[in-house]
Amino acid sequence: MIAMTDQFRITLKAAREGEESASAVLFGRYLEKLIRLARSRISPQLSRRIDPEDIVHSVYRSLFVRLRAGEYSLEESVDLWRLLVQMVQNKATRAGRYHSADKRSIHREVSTQNSFCFTSSEPPPDHVVIFNEELARLLGLVHGKNRQIVELRLQGYTQQEIAENLACDERTVRRCLVQIRKTLEGRFSTEIESGDASEKRADQVNIERVSDTRYLIQKFVGQGGFGRVYRAVDRVAGETVALKFLKKKYLLDEEMVTHFLEEAVTTSRIPESRVVPIYAVGETSTGHRFLVMKLVEGAALSVWTRDVKSHWIDVRRIVEELIDTLHLVHVAGVVHCDVKPDNIMIDESGEIWLTDFGLAKLQSDQTVSLAGTISYLAPEQIDPAFGPVSPRTDHYGVGLVLFELLTKEKFIQSDTLELQLREIVSERSTSEIRDRMLDGVPHDLMELCVSLLHRDPEKRPLQIRLTQD
Repeated sequence: MIAMTDQFRITLKAAREGEESASAVLFGRYLEKLIRLARSRISPQLSRRIDPEDIVHSVYRSLFVRLRAGEYSLEESVDLWRLLVQMVQNKATRAGRYHSADKRSIHREVSTQNSFCFTSSEPPPDHVVIFNEELARLLGLVHGKNRQIVELRLQGYTQQEIAENLACDERTVRRCLVQIRKTLEGRFSTEIESGDASEKRADQVNIERVSDTRYLIQKFVGQGGFGRVYRAVDRVAGETVALKFLKKKYLLDEEMVTHFLEEAVTTSRIPESRVVPIYAVGETSTGHRFLVMKLVEGAALSVWTRDVKSHWIDVRRIVEELIDTLHLVHVAGVVHCDVKPDNIMIDESGEIWLTDFGLAKLQSDQTVSLAGTISYLAPEQIDPAFGPVSPRTDHYGVGLVLFELLTKEKFIQSDTLELQLREIVSERSTSEIRDRMLDGVPHDLMELCVSLLHRDPEKRPLQIRLTQD
């Protein structure tokens, strides 16, 4: 099998030599992501004048010309990605400046006579993305002359002006806009009724729905990136549980709320195991969502590693239990996607529990999202060129956990985001990894760690086994 870097270099060399098939591979690799990036750099006011696809196509034309002229020296796919991002940002900025000049200013076109007029001078990029997506959805609902009517209305034309432009009756324009309004109202009401799909799926898998009045919170236990965990007593069952609340800053973020509630649905797929079970989904009187979970009395593996002088037999047992637990997760069709010491609990008897499935996804879900703690991401979670997210992604996480147990340090050492990303996708020799191990590390643990940390997912073992020396 040809290594990822070698394959990229072969493709790049062929593109430099003018081979069209190789150029097509490079063109299609990041096309959609670059178009989204270009779209985010264009304000709604400029979207009528600047086509993000034109920007990206222009960037690629410049790229291939300069590649064939030998102006760029690229060694890895991440270098190509960074170069393309910079080129798109520069070209979008220049296009914006050109169309904002006095003689071409979009402000000369804007009418303020109606509510369809968008006048924000510099909206945040995420708002621009949302606006463009919603506008695309709107225009996708109408066709032909009706679509022309909507487009002209969005540009600020009055009903009378639209009728004159399209040579039709003003009543036709009015009826079209009324119909569009009804269609949108119906669409949005349907989305509101069915929008919390995770709640419906929770009902389908018989996850109990509870009120916060059932629980007496005793103390704060800890927090992660999205949630805060409290120790509480279940007044009905008389048992001690953990309540995981979504952080307040995410309460109005519909996507975050959905991900939070889907953690209960995801864990319900997994048979009885060392996965921390979720008993119920709750909501306070103020609309604050929470999950009711098993309370694991103990500490996270990250704390345990720091505070406990472990023996190799303890490390082997922890890794074996983690492997067995992830096997059941994968058999259930789930990939955890966030295996790290903070998400592995060691209870008072020394047993492990895997928690925090907030970023988990089904194995059938091939979407790519850069989420989680950067230093614990696998290469394929950063660049789809390495392949899809799969059980081998979690195996990489096991390798990172094992590395910390064998070295007492993190695998990724860089401080800045850019350097961390570069470290993750960079190829490392096996000797480089072995040299960082503590003295006396058992051979089987060392070799397992090295094999799990291969940046090519296909070269990581699909079945993980430990064979003692």
